[in-house]
Amino acid sequence: KRAYTLYMDQDKVRFFKLMFEKVMSASAAAKQLGIHVRTAQRWAQIYKTDPDSVFIKHKKTGRSRILQEEHKQVILEYTCILTENS
Repeated sequence: KRAYTLYMDQDKVRFFKLMFEKVMSASAAAKQLGIHVRTAQRWAQIYKTDPDSVFIKHKKTGRSRILQEEHKQVILEYTCILTENS
C-alpha cells in the first residue's frame, strides 16, 4: 500500500502554474513536481468543475477518535485518585 502524502497549498499553486503558464497536461506537470499523477488529475478535474473549491480544506472523514475529551478527563482524574491513595 502506498504511503499517504500531504500536499500543501503551495504544491497546488506550483502545479496549476505549470498547467496554465507552461500549458502542460496534469500528468506532465505532476511528474515534473513529484506529485502523484492521480492526485494531480483529481485536482485538475475539481478545478474544471468548480475552480473556487480547489483550495478549500475538506472535513476529515473516517472514524472519529475513540477517546473523546470527556473520556480523557475521567481517566486522568481516576489515575490521580489512584496515585494519591498509593
